[in-house]
Amino acid sequence: MKLSLCMIVRDEADLLDECLSSAKEYVDEIIVVDTGSKDNSINIAKKHNAKIVTFPWKDDFSAARNFSLQQVTGDWILVLDADERIAPEDLLKVRELIKNASFQGVSLMQYNYTKIPTTHGWVAASGPYTQGFPGYFPTRICRLFQNKPHIRFRYAVHELVEDSILEQGGKIVKTDIPIHHYGAVKEQQQKHEKYLKLVLAQVAATPNNPKPCYEAGVLYIQQKKLDVALAFFQKAAALDEGYANVHTCIGDVYMAQEKLQDAKKSYEKSISLHNDVNAWVNLGVVYSQLGKYPDAAKHFEKALSLEPRFVQAYNNLYALLLRTKRYVAAWRLLKVAAEKTGWEEFVKKKEMLQKKLLVTITKELKTKPLDGGLLSARQELLGE
Repeated sequence: MKLSLCMIVRDEADLLDECLSSAKEYVDEIIVVDTGSKDNSINIAKKHNAKIVTFPWKDDFSAARNFSLQQVTGDWILVLDADERIAPEDLLKVRELIKNASFQGVSLMQYNYTKIPTTHGWVAASGPYTQGFPGYFPTRICRLFQNKPHIRFRYAVHELVEDSILEQGGKIVKTDIPIHHYGAVKEQQQKHEKYLKLVLAQVAATPNNPKPCYEAGVLYIQQKKLDVALAFFQKAAALDEGYANVHTCIGDVYMAQEKLQDAKKSYEKSISLHNDVNAWVNLGVVYSQLGKYPDAAKHFEKALSLEPRFVQAYNNLYALLLRTKRYVAAWRLLKVAAEKTGWEEFVKKKEMLQKKLLVTITKELKTKPLDGGLLSARQELLGE
């Protein structure tokens, strides 16, 4: 079973060598489509014996992707960008997975590394592929599929092959094989504006498709143009009520606008449709702002039952416990959070709170030396 690696690049000399070095032993051919590099990208690709073809950039990622697919001679195609990596042991899993496969596509888990722990779905991480970043937010994406003429990318930006597979009755299997993606750390305003232009063009070209409307909303959120973002999210929801987690996004806009009841309804809708873990957390924030602390705690705890490594849920529950002066419970939570996520920030907070609690309890024991609760708490803290 022949596996081909397909890439489109432009001025990726600082990333391309590492990407190709990590993958070339596990693929049978490498296709690199250059869309106008002025740096050393082409020479780097040559060094790795890649088949290099050029393609004039047309403000359409799918056009470039599909041109690269036309160059493939393999049975299966793996698509990567220069700022992505797949670990050797996972590339072996890929090779094994496609042997005699009856399905047409494979959904992989893209780990988008970022330093911002408040990002939706952010998960703390460690290991050689984090490149020093404390965590990532995951995105499911089909980047491994059979070399079939009908399987092609669609959309000018945030391009996907999923629709072309499913429309023909093909099957896409889900896996937890990760693609380590570092592109989220280098987003620039110029790139953001380019994406927005392409997305708006896609909205105009396919007005009944919820995907570009949703993506326009996300981009306008990043620009803090809340009313515009809300309009696009609402249009996406009108076209397809269950599209992605659009109701969570609508709730986020309402939250930013301090419309708590509207946000509450949107998060509840998202939970009913998708049981979205982000909606559980954000609904907890709504209850917290309304002063309904027990309800808030239940929602944070539910989120953690769905995703035990969800940093944002721990942070919100921790803040709630401090606000309600449940300091020992807060320390216990940090202990669990540090163990589950491995995030150093939780370890630091736990140690700091532990010291403060021991000082406070020791002072109180001078006036209440036989207080069972204080003695038990002190023993628990010292036993750490």
